[in-house]
Amino acid sequence: MNKKIILIIAGLLLLTVMSGGGYYLYQRHQARALYEQAQKAYLQKDYKQALELCREITQGQLRVLSPMEQANILINAGNCLYEMDKYADSINYFARAAEIVENNDLLSKIEVPFRLYTRWGDCLEEKNINNAEKIYRHGIELFSKSYGVSYPGIAMLQVRLGNLYLRTAQYEKSLKCLEAALKNRRYIDEQDDSDRAYLYGKLAAAYCHNNKLNEALAKYQQSIEIIKKGTGENCPQIAIEYAGLALVYYKQKKITEAIKFLDLSYDIFREQCGGEYRATQRIAKLRDKWKLESKK
Repeated sequence: MNKKIILIIAGLLLLTVMSGGGYYLYQRHQARALYEQAQKAYLQKDYKQALELCREITQGQLRVLSPMEQANILINAGNCLYEMDKYADSINYFARAAEIVENNDLLSKIEVPFRLYTRWGDCLEEKNINNAEKIYRHGIELFSKSYGVSYPGIAMLQVRLGNLYLRTAQYEKSLKCLEAALKNRRYIDEQDDSDRAYLYGKLAAAYCHNNKLNEALAKYQQSIEIIKKGTGENCPQIAIEYAGLALVYYKQKKITEAIKFLDLSYDIFREQCGGEYRATQRIAKLRDKWKLESKK
């Protein structure tokens, strides 16, 4: 083979390599531009548009980006679906993002890292409550090792896990989680009144189911006072707390007080949600039962 042919072949090979590299750079530039648009759409609460842009990247250009960029795009897609109440569809995005984050030691580099695990767990609760528990526990362990036990994100996960245990009647576990969250001063200081009222209400329910009735009474009263100052005395949230408070009084054998607060709860639910609402009907049946008991 003469020298001229060799030079032509070498030139063609070099051109192929350069053009391939150029195409790779073009794909990466295009993917980053799409993600920038997706971020803007998300901030404008145009979740459908943001999701479409993220999906365009994940369907062909995700591999050309760094692990950090890949994780952020998957998290953004999951967040869009979460905001659109499409919880089941978001699970895969959060799972893939978490895998990339943990495999590449990116936990401290992503924005609001605990949100990835709280939302992932939230979505799993709708589909597989056992897997949700595993994610919450895994997140707590992960953040404890990375940031220490005072990290507020740990308390956020403990509240989620405590509520999950309430739903599944694992009351001792629930109380342990919720009390641990309450002891996290950094978390408590960062929460607004609505979040604190929520925690106090869940903690009151856990105390009640563990027959720590004085503690339950105190926490329900704290929650109710916060709600009154924030959203007023006629909202469904306060009706839930009144029903819980009624159960505490019932367990203390203070039947008159129990019926009084159950009446308050029923009136609010009926006014705000209607007589056909499930909670309204359940409270009506319970109230009638207690009234019959009080006459015996």
